[in-house]
Amino acid sequence: MFLTFYKGRKINIWPFYINLLHLNGHVIPLHADSNNKLVGILCAISSCFCVIFILSYICVKLSLILVINNLK
Repeated sequence: MFLTFYKGRKINIWPFYINLLHLNGHVIPLHADSNNKLVGILCAISSCFCVIFILSYICVKLSLILVINNLK
Protein backbone atom coordinates (compact mmCIF):
# COMPACT_ATOMS: atom_id res chain seq x y z
CA MET A 1 0.00 0.00 0.00
CA PHE A 2 2.83 2.39 0.81
CA LEU A 3 4.51 1.78 -2.54
CA THR A 4 1.46 3.24 -4.27
CA PHE A 5 2.59 6.74 -3.28
CA TYR A 6 6.24 6.22 -4.20
CA LYS A 7 7.19 8.21 -7.26
CA GLY A 8 9.63 6.25 -9.33
CA ARG A 9 10.59 6.16 -12.96
CA LYS A 10 7.71 6.46 -15.41
CA ILE A 11 7.21 3.36 -17.52
CA ASN A 12 5.43 3.80 -20.84
CA ILE A 13 3.38 0.66 -21.44
CA TRP A 14 1.50 1.88 -24.50
CA PRO A 15 3.40 2.79 -27.68
CA PHE A 16 0.68 5.29 -28.71
CA TYR A 17 -1.29 8.11 -27.10
CA ILE A 18 -5.06 7.87 -26.56
CA ASN A 19 -6.89 11.02 -25.48
CA LEU A 20 -10.39 10.21 -24.23
CA LEU A 21 -11.01 13.73 -22.89
CA HIS A 22 -10.90 15.72 -26.13
CA LEU A 23 -13.92 17.91 -26.77
CA ASN A 24 -14.07 19.48 -30.26
CA GLY A 25 -10.30 19.62 -30.49
CA HIS A 26 -9.85 21.23 -27.07
CA VAL A 27 -7.69 19.35 -24.60
CA ILE A 28 -8.53 19.62 -20.93
CA PRO A 29 -5.32 20.14 -18.94
CA LEU A 30 -4.85 17.80 -16.00
CA HIS A 31 -2.61 19.18 -13.26
CA ALA A 32 -1.80 17.23 -10.12
CA ASP A 33 -1.46 19.60 -7.19
CA SER A 34 -1.06 18.97 -3.47
CA ASN A 35 -4.84 19.12 -2.89
CA ASN A 36 -5.43 16.15 -5.21
CA LYS A 37 -2.64 14.19 -3.54
CA LEU A 38 -4.11 14.86 -0.10
CA VAL A 39 -7.56 13.73 -1.24
CA GLY A 40 -6.01 10.59 -2.75
CA ILE A 41 -4.19 9.75 0.47
CA LEU A 42 -7.34 10.31 2.53
CA CYS A 43 -9.37 8.10 0.18
CA ALA A 44 -6.77 5.32 0.38
CA ILE A 45 -6.66 5.42 4.19
CA SER A 46 -10.45 5.53 4.50
CA SER A 47 -10.84 2.60 2.09
CA CYS A 48 -8.44 0.56 4.24
CA PHE A 49 -10.51 1.30 7.34
CA CYS A 50 -13.72 0.40 5.49
CA VAL A 51 -12.29 -2.95 4.42
CA ILE A 52 -11.15 -3.64 7.99
CA PHE A 53 -14.60 -2.75 9.31
CA ILE A 54 -16.39 -4.94 6.77
CA LEU A 55 -14.12 -7.93 7.43
CA SER A 56 -14.46 -7.59 11.20
CA TYR A 57 -18.26 -7.35 10.85
CA ILE A 58 -18.32 -10.55 8.80
CA CYS A 59 -16.11 -12.32 11.35
CA VAL A 60 -18.35 -11.27 14.24
CA LYS A 61 -21.48 -12.40 12.43
CA LEU A 62 -19.94 -15.76 11.56
CA SER A 63 -18.74 -16.32 15.11
CA LEU A 64 -22.21 -15.50 16.46
CA ILE A 65 -23.78 -17.97 14.06
CA LEU A 66 -21.32 -20.67 15.15
CA VAL A 67 -21.95 -19.96 18.84
CA ILE A 68 -25.73 -20.08 18.39
CA ASN A 69 -25.51 -23.36 16.44
CA ASN A 70 -23.29 -24.94 19.11
CA LEU A 71 -25.77 -24.03 21.86
CA LYS A 72 -28.63 -25.89 20.17
